[in-house]
Amino acid sequence: MQFMNHRPRVSLNFHFTQPKMNAQFKSLETRHRFSRKSRRGIKVYFDSRSNRSFPSIWRGESTGEYSVRSGYKYLHEGQNQLQINYKQFYKRLWNLELPSKIKITIWRCSRNYLPNYSNLHYKRLMGLATCRRCHTGAETREHLFRDCPVAKEMWEKLNICWPSSVANYDFLEVLITMFESHSISKCRMITCALWAIWANRNRFLHEGESRSGSQVADFVLNYLKELDDLNHFFPIFEEPILLKYEQL
Repeated sequence: MQFMNHRPRVSLNFHFTQPKMNAQFKSLETRHRFSRKSRRGIKVYFDSRSNRSFPSIWRGESTGEYSVRSGYKYLHEGQNQLQINYKQFYKRLWNLELPSKIKITIWRCSRNYLPNYSNLHYKRLMGLATCRRCHTGAETREHLFRDCPVAKEMWEKLNICWPSSVANYDFLEVLITMFESHSISKCRMITCALWAIWANRNRFLHEGESRSGSQVADFVLNYLKELDDLNHFFPIFEEPILLKYEQL
C-alpha cells in the first residue's frame, strides 16, 4: 500500500493501548513505511483523540515532538509560579518578629541545609542515619520536625496540625501551605517551634539533656511570651538589643 506525503485521515481506525503503544507504532511504521511527516501526523492524531498522555508525545508543541524552545518555555512558566510561592513564604518568614537566629535556622531547614543524620549519611559523614531519640526511622527533615514522637507531642500540645492533604509533598511546600493558611501569630509560633525542635535535638545529642514534647511546647510558649514582654517595654528595638537579650 502506498501512502502520499500528507497526514493520514481519521479513517485509519487503529486502536492503541498505552503499554503497547510504542511497539505497535513501531510495527506499523515498519510494515507500511510511512514518511516522517505522515508518522508525525499519526502521533498528533492519536494524542488529540485520547485523554491519556503517552510518554512519546510532547504536548508543548502542536507537532507532538520535543523542542528546546518549548521545553524552556515550559520550565520557565513552572519556575515563575514556584518563585512567586517561595517569595511570598520567605517574605513572611523574614518579617516575623523573631530573632534572626530563629529565622535563619528555618531558612536552612526549608532548604534542607541542616546537618541532620540523613544529610550527613548522604555525604558519607555518618554511618547510620537512625534517629537517636526514637530509633523508629531515619532522621530526615520530615521525621525530625513532624514524624518523631517528640515532635508529634509538641505539635499536639501547641494545637497545630500538619495538613494531611499535602503529607507526601516536599517539606518546603508543606511549610508554604501552613504559612498561607495560618495567621501571622500562628506562623510565628510554628517558626519558633521548628527552631525549638532543632535546639532540643542538639542538646540531647551533645549535652545529654532530654526533654519531652510537652516540655518543648512549654519552652516555645514561654519564649514567645518573653519576647512579647520585651517588645512591650521596647516597642522599637534594634537588632543589637535583641541579640543582647538572646545571650542572657
